[in-house]
Amino acid sequence: MIVHCADLHPMVLKNRIGETEAFNRSSTALNELAYNIIKLNPLAVCICGDLYDKHNPDKMELKLVNDFLTLILKKNINVLIIPGNHDSDDENGKTAIDYLESWERTTPNLTVALRNVRILNLGDVEFIMYPWGRKPKRSDKMFLTSSKYRIGMMHCSVDNAKITEDNRTIKGNFSQNTLKDMISNLKLNYLLLGDIHEQQVVFNKALYSGSIYQTKFGESKHKGFNVIDLKKGHRFIELHKAEKLLMVDSLKNVNNKDYYCVNVKSKEGTIKLLNKELPKNVIKINYPIKKVESSTNSNKKITWEVSLTPIIVRILHKQGVKDIKGTMRYIFKHLQSKKDLLIS
Repeated sequence: MIVHCADLHPMVLKNRIGETEAFNRSSTALNELAYNIIKLNPLAVCICGDLYDKHNPDKMELKLVNDFLTLILKKNINVLIIPGNHDSDDENGKTAIDYLESWERTTPNLTVALRNVRILNLGDVEFIMYPWGRKPKRSDKMFLTSSKYRIGMMHCSVDNAKITEDNRTIKGNFSQNTLKDMISNLKLNYLLLGDIHEQQVVFNKALYSGSIYQTKFGESKHKGFNVIDLKKGHRFIELHKAEKLLMVDSLKNVNNKDYYCVNVKSKEGTIKLLNKELPKNVIKINYPIKKVESSTNSNKKITWEVSLTPIIVRILHKQGVKDIKGTMRYIFKHLQSKKDLLIS
């Protein structure tokens, strides 16, 4: 049995819900994941990238991930890790998980592929670990052994992978045909993927586990990890304990447990909402402004859709900006570039 997870992204909501709340939410999800892994006692845990949300994690992020890994490693469960794009610093070539290299030297059941492909044999299963940015080559098969089963690990986006709960898809940096060719060339039983936050089967043998909790509104509420039985197939196990990100149309639908985005359909509704004392777990107000246009050098018109968070609109409200037009004038006046307008 193999456990497949990815995209831990600890503290990802720190700027929205506060440091303590973000830490507790991440800790809840990671502890629940560790508990399930220990209960299953798999041959290996394959973590397919984005252990961190950025390449220079702070002390709280480091503690969350290190405590999670320690819980599993001390049970003598094999842990295999590849970095993801969020772990990696493209400019300097370092990753957030470089420190695991020294940890690996004293921990026999930890294997990390930092910059080069790693191949690991555990019993009759061979693992081919591709770090983020390393593309598969047809010549890779010359390094493989004659193991009974073969598992690939990658962190990448694949064409037409689903990225939201409403089934929007992405133009990925890998085509499905490229990965199908890789699976065929290396004779993989499964290709385990990270990067896309929605759990899904891209095609027959290529699986995304998704993130372990929602990192933004619009993602599915169903988060967890995959379990692979090489004789019986794969299944998804959902994690339930971390607070969810829910979109509602009324404050009446807000409870005390989760975090909420309130969808407002009119300017009048927005102003009415801002004049109320919003619950602390309402962390976003979603009011689409669909006709905010600006001319570029080529005289083309660009249209943005803007979402305002309660923190921003409360500050503006206190400064006497009481409607959407005034808010937009204020934003345009103080932004340094058009790109900064994408604040949702």
